[in-house]
Amino acid sequence: MKRADGIVLVNKHTCIGCRYCMMACPFKARSFIHENETGQKVNNPSGKGTVEGCTLCVDRVDAGQRPACVEACAKEGGALIFGDLKDPQSEISQALRKLPSTKLRADLGVDPGVQYANLT
Repeated sequence: MKRADGIVLVNKHTCIGCRYCMMACPFKARSFIHENETGQKVNNPSGKGTVEGCTLCVDRVDAGQRPACVEACAKEGGALIFGDLKDPQSEISQALRKLPSTKLRADLGVDPGVQYANLT
């Protein structure tokens, strides 16, 4: 399910574990849950026999916060930047104007919202 902000989520309530989304993902960003999990978050349940992928901490984004990985990296020197690519004044848009960047599998033309700087 693709949200208006571009975040793609697996609907845990309707996933039947067929793994077709894993095969279709050009970024190999999906994984299958083989075992029961404990200590789950209420807003992002997962279970044996379903597929999951990074949610970009959608619950945090909806609350106006940054994903946890971005927040953690900010404390360690700012290796990750998160923001609105459509806003030319956002930190991410300004950084991308200064740094050469690339999108994984740009050849597919799917226009992912994740870009990488300094890849060799």
